[in-house]
Amino acid sequence: MKRLIIWVLAATGATSVGKGQSTPHPERLSWTKGETHCFSRATADERRLELLSASRDHDQLSGDYTFTNISEKVPVAPTVSIQGVQLPDGSFWPPAILEVGDDPKGPWRVGASSKVGPEVTLTIPATLMVGGLEVDFAAFKPYLAGGGWGRVTLATGESAVIDLKFLRDPE
Repeated sequence: MKRLIIWVLAATGATSVGKGQSTPHPERLSWTKGETHCFSRATADERRLELLSASRDHDQLSGDYTFTNISEKVPVAPTVSIQGVQLPDGSFWPPAILEVGDDPKGPWRVGASSKVGPEVTLTIPATLMVGGLEVDFAAFKPYLAGGGWGRVTLATGESAVIDLKFLRDPE
């Protein structure tokens, strides 16, 4: 499924260099993007994982996902439990498999995403959409210059594919 989500783009972090020239300084760059082409693969129950926005805060690159637990195949979709860690700021980070490829259908080369913190379980009842699932995109960084596609897959089986050009720093 191809979906276009439009959000706000904010880029900051220029640093003065030399004779008053301004050049982006990568370790000080921060931005958030929310306009993306995201392809989701639903499981048999129609659950969907979709990228809402991507952010860079200095050297950290991450994605903010939504998870929808709906079903058109059964009257009530089963409850879904997602394991992850909750950081002191309250953010929820489920472990995910990060993969890259030259085509949105694969084949894929594998990486991983995880954070360290207290383990928690997020329970999502039927018909609800939950936002704020954060995924660390560090494994995608080496592939940004060359382009291609990235796929994020949760332990529940849901995945979302994004164009890696979307994760590049704004020019």
